[in-house]
Amino acid sequence: AHHHQDRGWCMNRDDPTPQVSVLLPVWNGGVYLREALASVLDQRGVSLEVVAVDDGSTDGSDAVLAAAAESDPRLRVFSQENRGLGRTLIRAAEAASAPLLARLDADDRMLPGRLASQVAFLKTHPEVVCVGGAVRMMDGEGRFLTRLDTPVEDEAIQRDLLRGHTAIFHPAATFRADAYAEAGGYDPAFNLADDLHLWLRLGEVGALANLEQAVIDYRLHAGSLSEQRTAEQQAEVRAAVEQAWARRGITDGVLEHTRAWRPGRDRSSRARFALRYGWWALGSGEQGTARHYAKRALRAQPWNREAWALWLRSRAAAGGRP
Repeated sequence: AHHHQDRGWCMNRDDPTPQVSVLLPVWNGGVYLREALASVLDQRGVSLEVVAVDDGSTDGSDAVLAAAAESDPRLRVFSQENRGLGRTLIRAAEAASAPLLARLDADDRMLPGRLASQVAFLKTHPEVVCVGGAVRMMDGEGRFLTRLDTPVEDEAIQRDLLRGHTAIFHPAATFRADAYAEAGGYDPAFNLADDLHLWLRLGEVGALANLEQAVIDYRLHAGSLSEQRTAEQQAEVRAAVEQAWARRGITDGVLEHTRAWRPGRDRSSRARFALRYGWWALGSGEQGTARHYAKRALRAQPWNREAWALWLRSRAAAGGRP
C-alpha cells in the first residue's frame, strides 16, 4: 500500500457536512481493525465520516485502512510517523468536519444504534457537551464478560472524574466540536489519561452525561498496558485531577487509587485478572468463558483457592459438563 503522507482521501465535498466525525486513532490495529471499521460504517440513521489517523503502524494496518477507504468514501485516512495517542487524536480532531466528534478505538466495536442514540440525545439536551454510555466488556477473542454501567447524571460523573475515575469510557464518547475547542482540546502531554484530562475540562464548559444503554463492546486484551505503563498512567491521572482541583478552587480533593485495567507480567497479577474476568463471565451466565479463566488462573497459581472455587462453580453452573 502506498502512503498518502499527511494527506486524506477526501469525501466528495459536494456532500452535506456529516453529523458526526468518528475519530479513530490506529497504531498496529491488527486483527481487530476491520471489525472496528465495519461497526462504524454499519451505523444507521446518522450521516458520518470516519477520520482515521495511522500513527506509524508496522503491522499492515495502513493497507487495511487504504482498502477500506477505496470502498467507502466516508472513511478518510491520514498517515504520520509514530507520535503517540495524544498527538494522533489532535490530528484527527483537526481534520474532522462535523459539529459532533465521536470516539472509537481500533480494537473496540460500536454497538448498532450507538451514534443515532447519542446524536438524538445531544439534540434534545443542548446543555450537555459530552455523552458516553454503558459498555459491554469482552476479551481478546471477543467473548462476552460483563456489562459495566456508568453514572448517567452530570453531578455523579463530575464527582467520579474529580476523584480520578474515568466515568465516561473514551471510545464510548460523543462530544460537541465547539465545546472541545473551547475546552482546549486534547493535550499532547497526556497519552494515557488523555480522556480524563479532556472530560474534566469539558465539564467546566457544560454538562456531561451517559446513556443507560450499552454503546460499545470494549475489548480487554493482554499486553495493551504493561505495569510500567500503569505507573505512567497513574501519574497522568494525578496530574489531570490536580490541575482540575486548581482550576475549580477545590482544596479538599481526594484522589482514589484507580485499579489497573490490564494484567502485568507476574503470576499473581495474571491470576488476579483471570479471576476478575472469570467471575464477571460467571455472573453473566457465560459458564464456558468462566471455566476458561479458572483454568488460566490455575495455570498461573495452581494452589489458588479462589481459582478452584471459580472452576467448581462454573462446572456446577454448566450442569457438571467438562
